[in-house]
Amino acid sequence: MPSVATDLLRARTSRVRTSIVIERNCSGCGTCIAICPSMAIRPAPGGKPAVLSHRCYGCLDCVEVCPTGAIHEIGTEQLTNSALMKAKKNESAG
Repeated sequence: MPSVATDLLRARTSRVRTSIVIERNCSGCGTCIAICPSMAIRPAPGGKPAVLSHRCYGCLDCVEVCPTGAIHEIGTEQLTNSALMKAKKNESAG
C-alpha cells in the first residue's frame, strides 16, 4: 500500500506544470490557506492570499473549496501564450 508521501510525490511529478491564479473577487476568507496540503498559499498584505508557486504541486484542492470561485488553474500552454504576449508588447514598446 503506497504511503501518503508516495502519493504526494506521484502527484507532484505526474502533473503538467501549472500555476494557480487568485482573482480580484477573492473575499480573503482563508479557506484556501487552510486546505492547502503543501502550504503553498499564504496570507499576504491586504488580506488576500498569495501563491508560492514553487511549493504548489497542483492538487487543486483550493480551486474546489473557494466559495467565490476566485481561484483557477492556468496550464503550461496558457502561461507560454501569456509570456509571448508580454514579450511582444515589450518588444513593440521598446
